[in-house]
Amino acid sequence: MAKSICDGNSSEDPTFKGFKGMTYLHRLQAALESSDSKFNYVVKVENVDPKFYLKPFGRQIDDLKLIDSFKKTAKKDHVGCKGKPSLSAVKAWIKATKPKFYYAKWRKDSSEYKDDSVEIFYI
Repeated sequence: MAKSICDGNSSEDPTFKGFKGMTYLHRLQAALESSDSKFNYVVKVENVDPKFYLKPFGRQIDDLKLIDSFKKTAKKDHVGCKGKPSLSAVKAWIKATKPKFYYAKWRKDSSEYKDDSVEIFYI
């Protein structure tokens, strides 16, 4: 009989490989978070929670509306990431440019996918 994530016996379940020493609920939460994390964000927008993307979707709606209106009025640039991790390239751009507010969302780097540039909105 195949093991299930929900049967409480996760010691042999490949979903939990690398989560040794954690309780069942913590392993389940860590496995779900790691499989859902597809995007990187850098957020500093007035009246927006910097970690809004961790909230349930229904609670993100107000922040998403504020971000959408910010994007309509903000300047736009592309940060070059060729040959280096995208998150560190974006952080370096922010440090060099010193914008007051900024927002960027892009797909995380992986062995199958890497951005050459990241679109960032800023004021």
